[in-house]
Amino acid sequence: MKFEISQKIVGLLSEITQQDIELTEVINSDNILEDFMLDSVAILRLIMEIESVFDIKIDNFEMDMELFSDFRILSNIIEGKIDEKDSKPVG
Repeated sequence: MKFEISQKIVGLLSEITQQDIELTEVINSDNILEDFMLDSVAILRLIMEIESVFDIKIDNFEMDMELFSDFRILSNIIEGKIDEKDSKPVG
């Protein structure tokens, strides 16, 4: 699941920045927000797209730019949200 999440994040970053971004570039980035020049509008769009694509909700307290600047932390947050959602009982 981790690889699939990573690929989707890279796809979202490519779409939002209109750049051809490779997974290795994102993994090796110290700060994806700066390295791929995401402004405040692009960051908000990334958050909204992540919520939509992964069918998760990112809480306000989780919208820390330091967390979002690190690809590994971001993918771990998404994976945790998906696991949390999948483990909730239906009904």
